[in-house]
Amino acid sequence: MHMKRRLVSIILIIIFILGIGFNNAQASELANRLKGRLLLQVESRGEIWYVNPVDNARYEITILNSLPIFRKFALGISTEDLNKIPLIHQSISRSFGLNLKGKLLLDVESRGRIWYVDFDGFRHEVRQDNLLNIFQKLSLGISNKDLNQIPIGVIESSEVKESINFEIQDLSVESLINDSSFQSFWELWNLIKQKYVSSGLDDADLLEGAKRGLVESLGDDYSIFMDREESSEFLDDLSGQFEGIGAEVSIKNGELIVVAPLPDMPAEKAGILAGDIILEIDEKSSLGMTLNKAVSLIKGEKGTPVILKVKHKNETEEDITVIRGLVTYASLTYEIKENNIGYIRMIRFNIDASSIFKEAADYFLENDVSGIILDLRNNPGGYMSAAIDLAGYWVGPENIVTEKYKDEFKIEEHISKQEAVLGSIRTMVLVNGGSASASEIVAGALQDYGSVTIIGEKTFGKGSVQELRSLSDGSYIKLTIAKWYTPNGHSIDGEGILPDILIENILEDYNNGIDTQLNRALELLK
Repeated sequence: MHMKRRLVSIILIIIFILGIGFNNAQASELANRLKGRLLLQVESRGEIWYVNPVDNARYEITILNSLPIFRKFALGISTEDLNKIPLIHQSISRSFGLNLKGKLLLDVESRGRIWYVDFDGFRHEVRQDNLLNIFQKLSLGISNKDLNQIPIGVIESSEVKESINFEIQDLSVESLINDSSFQSFWELWNLIKQKYVSSGLDDADLLEGAKRGLVESLGDDYSIFMDREESSEFLDDLSGQFEGIGAEVSIKNGELIVVAPLPDMPAEKAGILAGDIILEIDEKSSLGMTLNKAVSLIKGEKGTPVILKVKHKNETEEDITVIRGLVTYASLTYEIKENNIGYIRMIRFNIDASSIFKEAADYFLENDVSGIILDLRNNPGGYMSAAIDLAGYWVGPENIVTEKYKDEFKIEEHISKQEAVLGSIRTMVLVNGGSASASEIVAGALQDYGSVTIIGEKTFGKGSVQELRSLSDGSYIKLTIAKWYTPNGHSIDGEGILPDILIENILEDYNNGIDTQLNRALELLK
């Protein structure tokens, strides 16, 4: 009863405070002056907000909620008018764009693409993969004091359901209080607080443990809760530079497995292979260990050692000492090999993968290559949008991957916008057990359309989509929201892609510097 009264009192206080803010004349004036602006909260975790010109309220911009918000507020515009507004790298007249500065635009004739017009009159496409990167550059810094004068806008859950990737249930505090299952949670909470023998029990630790348990109860290897420190490390990894061993690891069938070692990084140099099972980390068993815990033990300052006991695919076990280093990597490398064969090694589908791949494609076309080898081995994935762009260079504006969400009737096809400029060039694609996620999207699409020959070993088998969402305390959740399927409807999740030509890389050949799979691809393209 006391807990109920306490929660209700807190809710009433919050409503009262918000009510005062919403009726403040100064707040109204500030919001009116900043309408259409993107605001970066400079004193509190760098949250990004958009001030809607219609209601002068602010809406937080996160990867998860952005597109539903923008589709609600965006001004519909024809492709003809949209093309009057220059892209950031163009130098044509900005007069039309300046009339729409601060606006969100929905291109109603081109599959609903969303744009934001900055205050210099240039337009920027808003996508899930570039969202925060663009807005951090364009947003106006604002203090907590000023930001708090602008009321927070609310989109009703019924409006979001049609656009967002999962259904939002309207769970009020009162419904949770009265739910018998939730009531037992508070009983457990109070029992621990009253009876647990250890002193110094911290509410924050209990809450974090509850949040971790909530995510872990999903039984999904790819849905992960990260506290503020862990999420900071995760975001650093996405930037392409961090300190550690340089290997993507995951939990699969309850085992800690190496998805892919990054090329020329400490793990690969020490002899860690894709598909290796990590049994121990510095003599600590990995059995039952969470992915976050394993990563925290493996990562560390450059120059320090970590001993990994691994089991290779041939069932042999060995202790490998890896000296941690500064891990840096680009999305891809490319070159022209003998017999005028173009070679692209896709390391990871990072944010810059599409632009660098265009450079590679242009270079190959300029030099009239006789064939292409696309090496996706040990590529753990990355941004889906980059994979869709890349596959389009061979198949053109076709469906590359289909997503199916919680609601089985919600299906989304992802059509590439690229022209098939490489489609007429004979191509071999190399894959192995370290080819995962975005790599499998590319390989699966090209295999379904019969555009290439797939060579190597069966791929990893990650056919699900995760969204990264920040929480109010600075922690993050990476949550599986959909399963993806190849254009012909094949599910890769847990299955992988079987190559057209199956060639296993023998450990002895690898140790002797012999690349059997690449050699076979070069022979076939002669």
